[in-house]
Amino acid sequence: MGNKLLLITTANNDIDVAIKTTFKLEDNPVKESIRAYKIKPTEKIPIGTSKVCYIGKEYQVTCEIVSAGFKNEKTTNH
Repeated sequence: MGNKLLLITTANNDIDVAIKTTFKLEDNPVKESIRAYKIKPTEKIPIGTSKVCYIGKEYQVTCEIVSAGFKNEKTTNH
């Protein structure tokens, strides 16, 4: 398959994360996309390298974290 890691939070709050996915299909230029995700404490998201098989050929897909952090929620007392 490939090398894959899972991003998981064990904290009580969500992680906001931006993931860049890079892939290249035969005879096409390299494509990239960046998506934002909110990872809840019970969820996980795969990152790393994997392969996709299509019509007898393998294509590499790489997912990497470009930014991640906990949202700082401030409360205001009125």
